[in-house]
Amino acid sequence: MEYSGITSDDIPRIIDYTQKYLTNGEEIREEIELSVFENNYYGIKATEGEELIGFLTIKRGVQFTVPHPYLEREIRRVTNGCHVYFVDGIWVSEDYRHHGICSSLVTKTGRLVKKLGGDYIFIEEWVYPNGHIPVKDAISVWGNPIYEKDVPLFYKDMKKYGMTCPICGKDCKCGALIRLYSVGDISEEETSEDE
Repeated sequence: MEYSGITSDDIPRIIDYTQKYLTNGEEIREEIELSVFENNYYGIKATEGEELIGFLTIKRGVQFTVPHPYLEREIRRVTNGCHVYFVDGIWVSEDYRHHGICSSLVTKTGRLVKKLGGDYIFIEEWVYPNGHIPVKDAISVWGNPIYEKDVPLFYKDMKKYGMTCPICGKDCKCGALIRLYSVGDISEEETSEDE
């Protein structure tokens, strides 16, 4: 298994996996393509030979999958004009889960944010209607969040933006756990367990 930075050659596969497993909709394709064009799309991938088995992508700035202006203002207030990156997508193939890949991607992405001059990184962790949070344990390698907010029905307006939820379909009942981390607090050590 090998870890490396994503390249422009990876973008079509990342878009396909994002639309299949994370959030579907033409808006997603356009957003990723625009971010790549603006040189504002970074990430780490895990591969086994030629097979993409996981990735974690980030963007500079403060935005969410579905607009939440009050939360965007709150994150900007807490970070006080510092450089912020947000997790745009995180995925590991089902066949490779629980082998430390997600935790390694998270750790390596923390290092990448430091290298890019970032001060903070935040994530909107998907909370399924049954309460399950897929990446919760892997994200713990970043330490304790300096800001955290649980937002029920976070994705309820997805259909307004032409997106569908991979869990609920067009009428999304999922929530999100918003967590903000100081990059200076992110551990350099990798763990062997992930979600």
